Amino acid sequence: MGNFNVIRYLHGKVSHISPVLSELVDFNECLLHCGLDDINGSGCEYTWYNKQDAQTRVYTKLDRFMDPGVSDHSPTLLRFHGDIRPPRRFKFLNCWVDHPDFHKTVAEAWACDVAGNSMFRLMGKLKAVKKKLKLLHSTRFSYITKRVKVKQADLAHCYQALQADPLSPALIQKEQAASADFWKLKRIEMCILSQRAKIHDVKHNDTSSRFFFQEIKERQHQQLIGAVAPIDPEIFTKGARVDLTDCAKLTSPITRSEIKQALFSIDVNKSPGIDGFSSGFFRAVWDIVKVDFCKAVEELFTTGHMPKQCVKLGLTHLVFADDLMIFLRGDLPTVYRATAELAHFSTWSGLTANLDKTEIYFGGVSEEVKQLILQATSLQEGVFPFRYLGIPIHASRLHADMYGALLLKLQ
Repeated sequence: MGNFNVIRYLHGKVSHISPVLSELVDFNECLLHCGLDDINGSGCEYTWYNKQDAQTRVYTKLDRFMDPGVSDHSPTLLRFHGDIRPPRRFKFLNCWVDHPDFHKTVAEAWACDVAGNSMFRLMGKLKAVKKKLKLLHSTRFSYITKRVKVKQADLAHCYQALQADPLSPALIQKEQAASADFWKLKRIEMCILSQRAKIHDVKHNDTSSRFFFQEIKERQHQQLIGAVAPIDPEIFTKGARVDLTDCAKLTSPITRSEIKQALFSIDVNKSPGIDGFSSGFFRAVWDIVKVDFCKAVEELFTTGHMPKQCVKLGLTHLVFADDLMIFLRGDLPTVYRATAELAHFSTWSGLTANLDKTEIYFGGVSEEVKQLILQATSLQEGVFPFRYLGIPIHASRLHADMYGALLLKLQ
């Protein structure tokens, strides 16, 4: 806490004179090296100004707080409210489905009375379910890794006791109970790890954590495209075309069977949406939520009515940006400015990026700057080449054979 006499972001200064970018870079690199960060404050944005006329007036954020009075600096009052940490985002875990109270918990929450159109009722009931599932997680699934280690230690203690008295009925019963508790918690931990790594068909007795982390690393290389058969220049004329019958199907009213089919085609390990609910939740409780879910989808397709939150923001259409790419200059000031603008947009709109599906790619950036940017953004580094709408993207020039996979699909 103090006056560092330098701003951290470009928007931290209002003046006719542009700030010196090298000073921002040095200051931010110093903070990253020391492991320091700002503490959120309230009140006026700028903490110092030069008290001159409009032509030479300068406002800057040096002390992180301000309430200008006699002095050109503002006093600072720092209050601590317990443990300061960002709130955790809600994310549905597949292991909740196996708990005996899961369906009962969802059914009780879903039975709440929510007034409004179909979409608003769906949002309100999901919000009620989220509160109940958070409570279920805190009482039954919290600190799962620590609990696994405790049960593993208890089981090891039982094994040691059995070495001295192998045929003791009491020790055998205690060992069996400890083993059952350990494997119950271990399967829950494996389910959570496999969901994060998006692994399918993992055996319950496969407890190798190295396997999960290796699979997470391997997923980064899944989008690599190798050479395939030579390109046929007439591929676009030979491919299948949409006829009038198919066009009529595309514009026909959506049915509930199609809604269910589309939902159930989404893998349960796919990353959830902004609300934290994945397809695994809806598939597990389909008998409970299907009526409200289908009504909301049908209403959206037939009437185009949006929730009140969207109307207040002036939104009239939904545009699903499945893959959004933002191109930036590879330096810290630009990255800081971009993240600040995205945070401002999130505050204004209520929309936030899904960090589980967000990656950052580098081209022509030094290793030192790259590591600083990764630390500042907390994003995973992506690997070139990757595919966008089926098209390979690379930091360097692409060769013709890299489009082979796309052309095979068109055939």
